[in-house]
Parts: sequence; structure tokens; C-alpha cells
Amino acid sequence: MTTTLRPARRRHDIARRCRTASLVVAVSVAVAACSTSAGDDADDPVASPPASVASNPKPPPSGTVEIETTDPPPATTSPAPTTDPSPTTDPAPTTKQVERADPSIFDYEAVRPVGYEVIDTITFRGVEMLRIKFESPLGGMAYGYMSLPVDDPVPGVGILWAHGAPVDGTDSFDPMSVFACGGATSIVVDAPYARPGALRSGEAFLWTSQDRDEQIQLVVDMRRALDLLTDLGTQRFGMSGISYGGAIGGQLIGVDDRIEAALLLLGDGGVVERFTDEDGEPTWEIAGLSESERQAWFEAMLPIEPSRYISDSDAKILFMNGLEDPLIPPAEAKRYHASARPGYEVYWMDVGHDISFPDFVFHNRWLGEQIGLDPDRLEACTHEVFPNGFDNV
Repeated sequence: MTTTLRPARRRHDIARRCRTASLVVAVSVAVAACSTSAGDDADDPVASPPASVASNPKPPPSGTVEIETTDPPPATTSPAPTTDPSPTTDPAPTTKQVERADPSIFDYEAVRPVGYEVIDTITFRGVEMLRIKFESPLGGMAYGYMSLPVDDPVPGVGILWAHGAPVDGTDSFDPMSVFACGGATSIVVDAPYARPGALRSGEAFLWTSQDRDEQIQLVVDMRRALDLLTDLGTQRFGMSGISYGGAIGGQLIGVDDRIEAALLLLGDGGVVERFTDEDGEPTWEIAGLSESERQAWFEAMLPIEPSRYISDSDAKILFMNGLEDPLIPPAEAKRYHASARPGYEVYWMDVGHDISFPDFVFHNRWLGEQIGLDPDRLEACTHEVFPNGFDNV
């Protein structure tokens, strides 16, 4: 199956890369460039495009982008185990001979309705982002943002977003604003490291067993957000996650069958995969840990890698990854794809750890169409919310 779309040849400014990139805390050049938070508005001087980026650039050349598809298994067969590798894709060395944690660790008491509170309102590109909090089933308060349809709501449609790391839910404001225009209700939940009182100074991981606890809590709190969407009338659920959120999204759909369509953008199989090389050797921060610290972290995190759960999902899945991604190389992305149940689709972008505006348009159309939104309306909304593409972000 092919989709006609202009390939993403041009990069947009470094400020947007900083907002959308995940797990870049260990990359010195990204740390130096990302001096502002994920929620910086377009009028912030740091977030303005560099002088080398024209305000009205020429559009990229036209072309055809192919979506790779996999055949679903026959109805009479059982899905392949999560840890089974693709016939043409070997698993990451660190994932071999490791048993996953029982999915029941993501269970919780689903008390209804969800008692939530709106504690602030942020206006982003004409759309109100409601700052919300609700009680986490695993303790403390969960925080996030919710956007409601601007007008002409589409009844019964809701979307859950999963943000990148080490940022927070403001990382999802771009698509949330488009889908609010398109008639859908959206929620994004902050990861525990990004919540008020975490005192983490932007560090997503501690390299201890607390990382395991927080990943489990994030998934549980995202499930609780699905409860909240249900309370608001949602009957058809979609989700999209970027980078770290693209990994966590795969875990979520593996343990919660309410998601009808999932778009996993710039994701991989999990944080252990992200911080090890092709031979399973430690890289980035974990390379600096002692052997005992590193092994303890592996033992905590390997059993809950998202790649071990995604094959339990019946959701329609589209993976979007970059052919030039320095953080999640194609080989790493392909291992994640192969861990899903056959029937998924793959859309390769000619970008790094980033997304171009034409690919963003495609992202919005695909996700909306799967859950009953008008893709043409979403495309019109994308251009309405971002009249100059990403060039003024």
C-alpha cells in the first residue's frame, strides 16, 4: 500500500527538535541546545528559528512514500509470543532469555467516575489546555493536560497522548491543538519524573529500581486517563506517543484493550534497548555506572520493556520512524516493529529524531481516520493551527 506524500527532506529548527526529541539528556549537543522547556511558546526568543531558516521556504519535492504492511495472522492461529523475534530481525542482545513481568503489575482498582480537578488553563495557539490532576492508583497525584473540542465535537472520540523524555505533557500540545480543532477530546499524562514535587531537574531516569516503579505508575495512570475519557463520553479510543512515549504507548496497548488505533512515533522497544548498543553493551549514562549498579538496573527494567507487551494488542498500529535517526537507528526500530503482532504498518520518514510538517499532516490524518474523525478536516485544522508549518514554532 502506498500513500502519496512529499518526503521530508528539510529539517525544521533546533527548538522543535529539542521539544520532540526523547532521551536526549545524555547527548551533549542536544543538552546544550535545549535551554528551554518543552512548553516554550512561539514568541520565546530561544524558540524562534535560526537566521538560516527562511520564513517562507520552498516546499520539499513531491514524491511517493511507501507504507510497509504486514499480513495479519489467520483467525485460527494464536499470536506469536511477545519475545519471539521476527524471522528476519534478531532481538536485541539484552532481551534474550529474559522473562517478562506478569501484566497484572499494571492492574489497578478502577473506581468510577474519576475525580479530577482543573487547576489551571494554558492557551496554546488558540486552544485551551486544561491543567488537570487526579489521584494516582499507585499513590500521590497524577498531573496532565486535557483539551476539549473547539467546536463541532465528534461524539464518542477521545485520544490519549504519550510525551517524550525528559520533557512533560506540554510536548503533546501541537497535536492536541489540531485534534481539538478536529472535534476530539485529548488527554496527556505527565510522567512521574515531571510532576510537581519530583525535584528531578529534568532528569528522566535515576538508574535505580525507582525507574521501574515510575514506568509502571505511568502506564497505570495512563489507563486511569482512559477511564476519565470514558467518563467524558469516549467510546472510540486512539493514542499517539512520541519517542519515549512511542515506547510506553506500545506497553499501554499491550495491557489495555480499549485502544483502537495506536500511532507510535520515533519509538523503540524500551529504555534498556535505548541505552545499549547493537552488541548489548552499555552506552550513554549507564556506561558510567558500576557493574553492580548496571546489572541491578537491567534486572529491574528488562522484564518490563514495552517490546514484551505490545504483541498482546489487537489495536491497529502504525510505526513512524526516521531513516536517519541517531538516537533510534532503523535496526533498533525494526526490532520494536517485529515485536508487535503481524498486521501492523510501518512508515519510514526521511528525518532524524524529528518529524517534518508534511509527516505531521500525515500523522494527524492517519490517526483521525482510524477512530472516526474526518481526515480532511484534520488536515485543514493542521494548516489552520500552523499556517506557516513549523517555521514559526
